[in-house]
Amino acid sequence: MISACGVTGIASHLTFLGNWQATPTCMGYLWYLGLDMQLYIIAPFMLHLLYKNPYAGRLTAALLIVASMFLRGAYCTAYGVCHKSDVDIPFISYPGQDPKTLASIYAGLWEMYGRPYTKCGPFILGLLFGTATVGMKPRLSRATSRLITSAFLALCICVIYAILPQYWYGEYLTRYNLYYTAMFRTVFSIGICGMMLAIISRLESKSYPLIWCVLARLTYNTYLLHMPIIYLFNYSQFLQQAQGATELILVVPFVAALSFAAATIFYFFVEAPLGRVTSPWIDWIDTVLTSPTLVLTNLFQSKKLA
Repeated sequence: MISACGVTGIASHLTFLGNWQATPTCMGYLWYLGLDMQLYIIAPFMLHLLYKNPYAGRLTAALLIVASMFLRGAYCTAYGVCHKSDVDIPFISYPGQDPKTLASIYAGLWEMYGRPYTKCGPFILGLLFGTATVGMKPRLSRATSRLITSAFLALCICVIYAILPQYWYGEYLTRYNLYYTAMFRTVFSIGICGMMLAIISRLESKSYPLIWCVLARLTYNTYLLHMPIIYLFNYSQFLQQAQGATELILVVPFVAALSFAAATIFYFFVEAPLGRVTSPWIDWIDTVLTSPTLVLTNLFQSKKLA
């Protein structure tokens, strides 16, 4: 897929715009880096609104989440791909095709898969959850916490397996496929938020083995690196000849181990050094942004006293 890049394709990834390529033929497995960066750019504005005007912030967030689901439904209906919710863009490869044919193959799927306006729902839901739980005090018993966690875990599992009718009946369940494609990512995110809420709201103290703290620290880098590693496994004859899910399940531990190993290297040589270098910058930016407000406040107060 690198051979299909050219200068424009490489530049799109370097500027975190890879998810806006006409077709994901240039290192398509890196689409999420651009998407994440664009959502991170939006995040401070959303957080500012949520803190300064909570009602307007929550309303805006809710409207964006609903709009994202509607857009997913509209795209899948317009292009007739509502029965392809599970399509994994990075692993679709049609070598030797002309650009027009490629555009028709990816039409609708790529818009649902890589664009921020169709993928922002879970991200914004996470912002809402984070701001809502900042001042929340623990109040759940251990049993209640476990019950709620189990319920939301069941919801997540149901969302995963609810895709099976698409395999069984394909294009026949038109309305079901539409609703599932439009909503499954957001509903799955609700399940994740519900489990987190149940855990952080538990009254008893929570202590975990050191290994979980280490893995948690590496999780973000693992997320960033997992897709290229999975792509390497795509060339395995063992997987190419797989007849079911058993082979995939057997490979998962190796994928996880390699991803966390790569994340460890990335953490020590990239994330940690950058964190040390950029921490003073964050303090400086905060001072710069805060200073004009303080100056205006003092000026206003001095005029009132005068």
